[in-house]
Amino acid sequence: MKFIIFSYWPATLRHRQSFISRVDPVATTVKTTGYILTLGLALSLIALVSPVFAAPGGPTGTNGSYKIVFAGGYVGEGNAAVGTKGVTLINGTVTDVATGVTGKFQATNLATDDGGFVGTGTVMGIPVTISGRVESADGKIVLVPRMCCTFSTGAGNGGRIIGHK
Repeated sequence: MKFIIFSYWPATLRHRQSFISRVDPVATTVKTTGYILTLGLALSLIALVSPVFAAPGGPTGTNGSYKIVFAGGYVGEGNAAVGTKGVTLINGTVTDVATGVTGKFQATNLATDDGGFVGTGTVMGIPVTISGRVESADGKIVLVPRMCCTFSTGAGNGGRIIGHK
């Protein structure tokens, strides 16, 4: 494909600002194929040189025991434990808000990937999917290590878990 380039600038400044048009038959033409190939090559090199991979495990300083609170379709309290490779345990006593029935929430061995985790567990024997994060303290906004996640049953009932060390 060819484009015609002309400029509103004097000849000495044409390299600085040009306008692409198909109107001026006297102007010079430039093949854009070379530019597209150069751009594609540059983007490919950037992708090869700087790959972004998430680090397995959680952020530093997040290992230990957490006090957690359940909210949403199930309410209650419990504990969580975070190890070097992930969230080893989420355990609590919850009450179903809709029915008033009380039972256990449990999830084990949720592998973390750069602090994020996804896995499965049970609430009152019903399977749930869990997705969340463990964050380290930065001393300014996050004062202590914390975790937060959401969980949902297949029927769409679920809630949120928030906790800190």
